[in-house]
Order: sequence, then structure tokens, then C-alpha cells
Amino acid sequence: MKLFRRAILTVLIAFTFWAIGLTAFSDHALKAPIDAPETKTDVIIVLTGGNNRIEEGFELFKQGAAPLLFITGVHKNVSLHELMKNWKNPDKLELALDKITLGYKARSTFQNAEEVKEWIEGKNIKSARLVTGNYHMPRAALELRTAIPEITFYLHPVEQPDLKKNEELLRNLLISEYHKFIYRSLITRLNSLGA
Repeated sequence: MKLFRRAILTVLIAFTFWAIGLTAFSDHALKAPIDAPETKTDVIIVLTGGNNRIEEGFELFKQGAAPLLFITGVHKNVSLHELMKNWKNPDKLELALDKITLGYKARSTFQNAEEVKEWIEGKNIKSARLVTGNYHMPRAALELRTAIPEITFYLHPVEQPDLKKNEELLRNLLISEYHKFIYRSLITRLNSLGA
């Protein structure tokens, strides 16, 4: 009986720590402000995968937040002109299309970081504004900062209206991101210890 009680107590303690961690992670992800919004960077980096991310990247680029725009994780059949069709303010961007690059290799956040690292090589880039969904930002920032530690990343989390209307989907995404963030944090830590 004592063994059973200990097992139940252990499960309850583990669940409590998990729930506290999830709450803190979710609160941080959903309420994190934009880093230094007036600061200009060398490039704007957009991770695809959710509503408003690319549009926000285009808007920042149009406003002159950076002279270059790199969009990583683009589907192989999607062109820049197709992406711009879905944006409501395409004027002015037509004059700077040579400053916008699409990355087609990445299919995961880890691969996004590798794709960005590869694209940046040989370029004089010291700072970047990272644009992705707010729920996705903690892991995206971890991956990018681990892959390219020499660059200063300014985080630009984006709210997605479609998720605000679907609480169950948002909750599931946050739980999934929480687990992935813990896993990638452990892997990153172990790799740094082994280095």
C-alpha cells in the first residue's frame, strides 16, 4: 500500500510541476512583447507556418525595418509573387524584390535555423528581427540563437486571430510547443556539455 501511495504522490508531484511549467510557458509566449520595435536590423527573418507571419514580415520590410527579408520554410510550389498576392499592401515592394529571398529547404523549426544559417554565411549580418507566431517564438528563438549565436536576434512575436477564436487548437499548440521546447532545450544543453 505504501508503494502505491508513493507512486500516486510521485505522479501528482510530476503533474503539478508539468502544469506549472506549462502555465508559465504559455503566459510568457502569449504575452511576450516585441523586442525594441523601433530598432532597425540587418535582416528580417520570417518562419512560415501560421497566419499573419509573412504579412507582418512584408509590412516590416516595407516600413524599412531592415534592408533584407528572408522567408524560410516556403513550400516548393509557392513563388514570391504568389505570397504577395495574399498581402493587402504590395505597393513599394515591387521595387525591392531583389532584396527578398525565399528559403525552400526547411520543413521544421530546427531546419529553419539551419536554412537561415546557410543563407547568412558570407553576408555581413550582425542582427536580425525574427518573426513567427507568439506560441512558436520560444522554440524558434532557441533554435536560431543556438545555430547562429554570433547574431543578435530581436524577437517579433505575431498574434494569430484564427487561434484566438479556437481555444482548443491554441491550447493543443501550446502543449505541443511546451513539450518540444523542453526536448530541444535538453538536447541543446547536452550538446553544449559534450562540446
